[in-house]
Amino acid sequence: MAQKTVGIFGSYATHPGGPLYSIAYEIGHALGSAGFAVLNGGYDGTMRASSQGAKDAGAHTIGVTCPTVLKKRGATLAPNEFLDEVREAPTMLQRIEVMMRACGGYVFLEGGTGTLSELGVIWEYVNKGFISPRPLALVGAYWADLVERIAAAREGADRHVFRVESATEVVTLMKERFVGTQARRYLNRLTRANDQESLFDDAAAG
Repeated sequence: MAQKTVGIFGSYATHPGGPLYSIAYEIGHALGSAGFAVLNGGYDGTMRASSQGAKDAGAHTIGVTCPTVLKKRGATLAPNEFLDEVREAPTMLQRIEVMMRACGGYVFLEGGTGTLSELGVIWEYVNKGFISPRPLALVGAYWADLVERIAAAREGADRHVFRVESATEVVTLMKERFVGTQARRYLNRLTRANDQESLFDDAAAG
């Protein structure tokens, strides 16, 4: 049976005990308990929290990191300790692309420009039909104004975007609207990636 993988995106700048860390943990745990694997960016903050939650529920956890870019910034982050599997993407755009294609649903928590770029790319691909439709769960009110403004200007742009308030609502949405993907196929392509090329020549594929 193909692995059902949900991507979780959000801020790296939150720590255990904080409300954002707690909700990320709860979502990871709830998804894991419901039989989903959890995929995220592999580092700290909400990535660590959702990995920890999923791992505590006995689920498979995957981190897609980007050490090349971090080195250019002088950063020294390491993948968090709750990951079963770490895949390294050569560029930030390829990191987003493989996370998008490997997942059959997405969860967006509060975040900064990194999370915004992930939301923008994935929403565009889903909205324009470049990949098969799948749900984008936006947790809380953080992204609400952005979504409402775009939806007001582009009728139907939010038809695959759903605001949720709890881990329970995330799981319900994913059970109803999750789309099966070939997650392993896309993750395996990272081992053959080249900095100058797209990972996916078959861009129209799901």
